Amino acid sequence: MEPQVSSASKDPLKTSSVMVSDDDTVSDDDTVSDDDTISLYNIESSPDTRCDASFDSELACICWKTKYANLKAYVEQHGKLPTARECDWVSKQRVLYRKKRLSPWQIEELESIKGWTWDYRKDAWYSICDSVKAIIENKLSIRFSRYYRWYNRQKKYYKKGKLTPEKIDALERIKYWKWDTAPSAWDIKFKQVVESYRLDKEITLRREYAWVSRQRKRYNSGRMSDYEKRAIETSFDNWSWDDRKIRWKNGYDEIMQHVTEHGYFPVRYKNKWLNWQVRAYKSGKMDKGKMAELEKIPGWKKFAGRVKKPAK
Repeated sequence: MEPQVSSASKDPLKTSSVMVSDDDTVSDDDTVSDDDTISLYNIESSPDTRCDASFDSELACICWKTKYANLKAYVEQHGKLPTARECDWVSKQRVLYRKKRLSPWQIEELESIKGWTWDYRKDAWYSICDSVKAIIENKLSIRFSRYYRWYNRQKKYYKKGKLTPEKIDALERIKYWKWDTAPSAWDIKFKQVVESYRLDKEITLRREYAWVSRQRKRYNSGRMSDYEKRAIETSFDNWSWDDRKIRWKNGYDEIMQHVTEHGYFPVRYKNKWLNWQVRAYKSGKMDKGKMAELEKIPGWKKFAGRVKKPAK
């Protein structure tokens, strides 16, 4: 009587549990030919026992070497490594390497395979970058290529400050490369504020105070991209990310202007900023730099009164 063959052994190719994003995968759309299926099946399938890298038994060691030999033969035949979706065993070796569970001779064997890399995401990114470079420099349309989504994603990452300097440099070395993309809602509002600021600086900052304050809050909470930070710092004179410092300077300028024009201070209790400064000044707890600035206002010491000496 012939032995029964289980349905699991007929399974042509195991589906990998490792998902790779479009941003990192070079060959997402590659189809696996019949020859590929046979070779990948040989890599994925194992003898009677499940193989891992712990090498608790001689059979596990033989299993690993068998899969390694099949992988090497596949690369020699097809000139490339199978992707993570095509071969789960390759992904498992990278995971074991990161967990330091591969022996030195295993690492040496895997690194001897042509095209092997431990960081497939990084290598995939640079591989796609080279493909995009060839398209753009040959003046072909990137819009109708398979890399158009990747192309736009890099520009969005750049504006959000998510690209490393090395990746920015690699993209900027592409001839005809531009960072310009469709303007966002932030870009449109920023342009309106800057154009108004160039016409009248003081009125613009008061009118757009809510928007300006939101930008400072975003910066201080770490939610602002480098692109937005550079745009603001280079567009406004004497810009500061400290909102309290700006409010203090505005109040100081207002009092200085009033005293210069009229020769006397405004009514203290009708001006909240002035009232706060007098109280802080007299308490002796005010920052020395601010005290020195206030004393530059004509008649300040007489108006504010004596400074309370700190208790010994």
